[in-house]
Amino acid sequence: MDGNNQIYPLAFGYGDSENDTSWSWFLTELHDVIGEPPELVIISDRHKSIEKAVRTVFSNSLHGNCIFHLSQNMRAKFKNDKVQKFFFKAAKAYQVSEFENYMQEVSKVKADAVAYVMEANVEKWARAHFPGRQYSIMTTNIVECLNSVLRDARELPISVLTEYLRFTFQKWFHDRRIEAQKMNTYLTTFAHKIEVSRKERSLYTNAFAVGLYEFQVKVGPYEAIVDLENKTCTCREFQLDQQPCAHAFAAMCVHNVPYESKCSKYYKSKYLMTAYSELIHPVGDQSDWIIPEDVRCKVVYPPVGGRSAGRPRKRMIPSVGEEVAHNKCSRCKGSGHNRQTCKNPIPLHPCSVPSSSSQPSN
Repeated sequence: MDGNNQIYPLAFGYGDSENDTSWSWFLTELHDVIGEPPELVIISDRHKSIEKAVRTVFSNSLHGNCIFHLSQNMRAKFKNDKVQKFFFKAAKAYQVSEFENYMQEVSKVKADAVAYVMEANVEKWARAHFPGRQYSIMTTNIVECLNSVLRDARELPISVLTEYLRFTFQKWFHDRRIEAQKMNTYLTTFAHKIEVSRKERSLYTNAFAVGLYEFQVKVGPYEAIVDLENKTCTCREFQLDQQPCAHAFAAMCVHNVPYESKCSKYYKSKYLMTAYSELIHPVGDQSDWIIPEDVRCKVVYPPVGGRSAGRPRKRMIPSVGEEVAHNKCSRCKGSGHNRQTCKNPIPLHPCSVPSSSSQPSN
C-alpha cells in the first residue's frame, strides 16, 4: 500500500499452480529486484508453500498471517459470530493487556476457541505480539481486490494478459500522479483524515509536561506516557502506525509541535508524488520492436503439464465461511434467478379468490 492507502503494485508473475517451486521462484525474483529492506513485513494466508518460501528467500524479514482467513476458519469451526467478533478485536489490539481482555471474552463464549487460535502462532496474527510494524495492514484484501480486477483478464492469452496488466498499471500511475500533484495538504488525503480524527480525540485529554519531550496524558481513568523525541506512546499507536496518536497530539499542542513533523515520511504528499513519478511506458506496435539477436534465437517451449478435468473456474474459490451471494427474485421471492428470467407462476392472494359462499343465491 502507498501513503494514501492505495494498492501499489511491485511485481507479478505467472505460475502453473501454488506450490513450493512457483512461490520460491516468484519470491526469489522479487528479492532480486527489491532486496530485503529493513523492517520488511510480508502478509499472506497460511499456505505452506508461501511460509516455506518466505523463510528461505526473505530469511531476515517478518511474516504475518491474514487475520480474515483465520477468522473464517474459526467461524466455520465454532459457528459463533461472537467468537469471530472478539477475535478481530483481539487481533487488532495494540496493547497486550487489551489483547488479553478480548481473548478472555472469546474464552467466555467458546473456551476451546482460544486454544485453537493460539496454535496458529500468536506472533503472526496479533498486532500486540507482532515483533514489527504492519501499518494496520493485517489482511490479504489487496489480493482479493486484484483478483476482482483480473477476473475476466485471466482467461486471455499470456501476452494479452501481460499487456492488460501493463495498461492497468499505466493508468493507475498516471491518475495517481495527477491526484498527488493536486493535493494541497502536507500529508496525503488518507493521512490527513487520520490527523483530523486524532485531533478530535485529543480534545478529551489532558497533557502534562514531565520533561522537554516526555508527557503524561490522561483520558478519564487511563494514563498514557508520550515520548515525542523517540515517537512512542504507551498505547503503542504512535510507534506502530508511525503517526502521532491522540495522546501524542495533545502533548504536541503544549509546545506547538506540528503534527506532520512526527509522521513517517511516507505519509507526506511529496513522497506520494515520488512513488508515482516513474512512467509505465507502452511497448509500442510489434512491427516497431527492436529485438536483440540473443532473444530472437531463444526457443520458448510450451508449459509442462496437462489441463485439469472440468471447466476452468473464472471466480476464486471462496474461503471457509465465506458466503456466496444469490439472486433473489422480486416477483416470486425465490432465489437463484431474477425478475427478468422468472418462470414461476404467481399464486393468487387468498383474498382475491372468490369462495363458493360468496356467490349470490337464486
